[in-house]
Amino acid sequence: MKYIVSFEERILTNELENPPYCHIVAKKDGVIKQIKALSGVNMFEEADYVQKGDIIISGQIMLNDEIKDNICAKGEVIAETWYKTTIKVPLVEEKKEYTNKKRYNLSFNNNNLFKSKYINYDTKTIFKIGPIKFNKELETVINTYELSKEEAKTKGINIAKERLLDKIGKNNTITSEKVLNSEQNNSTIILEVFFSVNESIGSTEYFEMSDEIDTE
Repeated sequence: MKYIVSFEERILTNELENPPYCHIVAKKDGVIKQIKALSGVNMFEEADYVQKGDIIISGQIMLNDEIKDNICAKGEVIAETWYKTTIKVPLVEEKKEYTNKKRYNLSFNNNNLFKSKYINYDTKTIFKIGPIKFNKELETVINTYELSKEEAKTKGINIAKERLLDKIGKNNTITSEKVLNSEQNNSTIILEVFFSVNESIGSTEYFEMSDEIDTE
């Protein structure tokens, strides 16, 4: 008696997890600056205010208040959004800087052959042959600088901008900023900054096909 056994991978699909119909909805509040609809129906226009969850590009094709078809809407929505952040900036900062002193050294397996005469220094490799490196040692010092309030404000705003773009994505654009409040606490200045941003707020939201499609 001979048995032949074969195995075939069974792929389970869940239509509810990946339905073919979708809207583009607002993922946060904002004032629309631009709508680039590739498919679907615009429900808002430029300069309209939208709230989180509003359908901006609909995947339901309507005619005379009746659903004629369902599709997956595609497109991009750029809107003006707003953020407020608080940041602390020290009025005294330390910077590592190079002096004009340098020397050359050899190392074998990352162990210097000659003891360095500098307490603090950076090493730059000029070239290496196997485990042997020819290095340049650059002396460094730590210098202390005192910032003016205006310098600290400028630094704080720039740091806040970087942190905001790291959070929302560097492909978005900060259009303006305003310092709402500024106060000094000992050797630290505390800033409350308001930002306006041109941001992509469109998010895909899937839905099931309506049973009320009018095909007439």
